[in-house]
Amino acid sequence: MRTELSRQGVAEADYHLAGKLVAQSVFVDRLQRELMVFMSLSVVLVTGLLWFTFRTWWGVVLPLVVVLGAILWGLGLMSACGVSIDLMTALLPVMLFVVGMSDTIHIITRYVTELGYGTSKRDSLLITLKESGFGSGLSALTTSIGFFTLMTSTIRPIYNFGLFTGISVLLTFVLSFTLLPAMLMLLRKPQLRIPREEGHSWDGVLGRMFRTVLARRQWVVAISALLLIGSVASASRIRINSALLDDLSKNDPVKLDFRFFEDHFAGVRPFELDLKPAPGRSIYDLQVLRQTEQIESYLTQEYGLSFVASPVTLVKSVRKAFNGGLLEEYRLPDSDAELKRLVSRIKLFRKKPEFRALVLPDASEGRLTGRMPDVGSIRADKLNADLRQFLRQHSDSTVLQTRLTGSANLIDKNNENLTLNMITGMSIDIVMVTLIVLALFRSLRMTLVVLIPNLVPILIVAGVMGLAGVHMKVSTSIIFTIAFGIAVDDTIHFISKLKLTLLKERSLFKAVRKTYLMAGKAVIVTSLILVGGFSTLIFSSFDGTFYVGLLIGLTLLFGVVAELTLLPILILAFYKHRPKEIRQPVPALGG
Repeated sequence: MRTELSRQGVAEADYHLAGKLVAQSVFVDRLQRELMVFMSLSVVLVTGLLWFTFRTWWGVVLPLVVVLGAILWGLGLMSACGVSIDLMTALLPVMLFVVGMSDTIHIITRYVTELGYGTSKRDSLLITLKESGFGSGLSALTTSIGFFTLMTSTIRPIYNFGLFTGISVLLTFVLSFTLLPAMLMLLRKPQLRIPREEGHSWDGVLGRMFRTVLARRQWVVAISALLLIGSVASASRIRINSALLDDLSKNDPVKLDFRFFEDHFAGVRPFELDLKPAPGRSIYDLQVLRQTEQIESYLTQEYGLSFVASPVTLVKSVRKAFNGGLLEEYRLPDSDAELKRLVSRIKLFRKKPEFRALVLPDASEGRLTGRMPDVGSIRADKLNADLRQFLRQHSDSTVLQTRLTGSANLIDKNNENLTLNMITGMSIDIVMVTLIVLALFRSLRMTLVVLIPNLVPILIVAGVMGLAGVHMKVSTSIIFTIAFGIAVDDTIHFISKLKLTLLKERSLFKAVRKTYLMAGKAVIVTSLILVGGFSTLIFSSFDGTFYVGLLIGLTLLFGVVAELTLLPILILAFYKHRPKEIRQPVPALGG
């Protein structure tokens, strides 16, 4: 950081700031600024896409009113619960703004479609609510569950983000099926150019796409299989690793300041070890001090601490001071009698802050603290494992008991739970989708048909992460759970419409084609809005937010491709439709 100090007579000076308070203040300031930037970009982008899709002012304004209302409710609920905005909950407005558009687009698309066929405004709205309500309700449920599964995380910001975003998704659904229909009823019937009896322009595009997909089904399956195999192989390279300032880019001024202390001083990664003397002993017991000194020696020589301070430091410093300040006197006393004299001096200063920072006033507990370079969680896990083994082998629990603690250790422990939390969240999502499909179709085959097009994009993006060397960390661990919960929305809409179509259509092929034409436009539009909305996050100065936007956007992009290609192929190949037979009356037997 460079500043001008003219008032002090210094033309220009270089100085560096680092530490927890510095990082927190920078994060808060940037969060506030980026929150406004992301929301502004999302509003502009989504507004443009809505106008391009519907070409009417109400097709733009009504969805914005619904979603912005849900965002205000969500933020109001957070405020009422006393939850502040952090690196994770800052994503809630953008996430909800993008995700919440899905239901409104499905409603308005179906409404306009019915109006285009010449149906009255009231009947169009009733048909829309009947056909879209069930699918939207299920998709809102699966999306909210995708966020609620983040509550299995032991990391509080992720827990809060999952809880309030999940609730807000359900609030958006409520507003979409109450406020939006009410506003549509109050508006005059839109004057469409020509009521089309044979269909819309989208029907021709989607019809050609449907025919092409089925004609090239072997290529679609083969390419999907190759991508899947390559992605699984690449995904195996993903490692769980994070550093203290992992969310800042390499050339960020704050990170450069921290790197200065890494290169020229002891480092910025804190180390904390709790020292608990055995019952009947004091922290100033000579055996306790010698054992602490042995641990200090290991930490500086093997663990990598560049700076260390403990009760041993206090005793050595006092001994040196009372022996002429000679460097060779900086050591522990040789006898209990000498130690007793030193402790009597130390007790005079036991309430001083510098003494209280290392030993409690009653000497019942102590602290070993240190600094080291930020080596990352993978290396830290190895160092901590070796330290625990050293303590088991060389530490006498009848003299001194130790416990790793501190913020760095908390971060390391959180990283250990990332994989379990992600697997738990994904498993809950998959179970819920399975139960929904089983309830709709009573078919295990249909369950696989629905899951495959939504799991393939997840695995492809995992492969991209492995190929690009993106590590799994707190911010990126939420990607898969959120992406699956959002991506499955369009599938739920598709199969719910297919279920309704099969009640009227005996031919599975015709039912799938009709559903493809009905749902295709909404699937494409919502996916474009989702991808575009999440793409705004790539402008973040936080690497974690950047990767959330990029990777979720890629997942949804791959998801819509799978939705429009793999899904109809799999339905026609594996789902066994058994239409209900119309019973013919049996003629009476006369005699």
